[in-house]
Amino acid sequence: MTNWISLRRMSRPAAALALLGLTLGGVPAASAQTAAATGPQTYNVNLSHAQVSYPSTTQVVVTMQATGALPGLLTLTLNHDAGSADVTSATWALTVSSAQYSPLPAGTTSDDPDAQVMTLVNEGTLGGKVTGATLVTDANGAVVGVSGAQLFIVSGSLQFDGAAGGGSLQATGFADFATSSGTLSLNF
Repeated sequence: MTNWISLRRMSRPAAALALLGLTLGGVPAASAQTAAATGPQTYNVNLSHAQVSYPSTTQVVVTMQATGALPGLLTLTLNHDAGSADVTSATWALTVSSAQYSPLPAGTTSDDPDAQVMTLVNEGTLGGKVTGATLVTDANGAVVGVSGAQLFIVSGSLQFDGAAGGGSLQATGFADFATSSGTLSLNF
């Protein structure tokens, strides 16, 4: 899918988010076939820009931008007992996607000298269950972080079809979208 983007009107990250709800990231992910041929590999991911929602009094959904080895969007769905920070069950999904920019094709005209071709790259999705996670809350009971999360890969699509393994996640600072951060490490 190709879209013409005017950088004067919209920043690259904003364009990608607006068009797809996806995020820009660093290095494209290696395929599951490559990992299978060379054995399990560790993929380190930086997390930022947390958004927290509360579908019910016993469920928290956190989404974060992922950059690094597996760029895209991470979603955590965490269930807990009312009034408790202990997570009773949880799932996760990482949509690995990025945007690649290139100059306009020869002979193409545009009123905007900064216009570029944006190609959306969907590597696939990894997902599974979470154990050992604890919600970090502030004095008002709002979730501001997640600690001790162990992730297990249960499913993968596209380049991650057949992936098996797991990893860990820590994230803090959910109260401030701009400074929230975390790390995700997956081995598969």
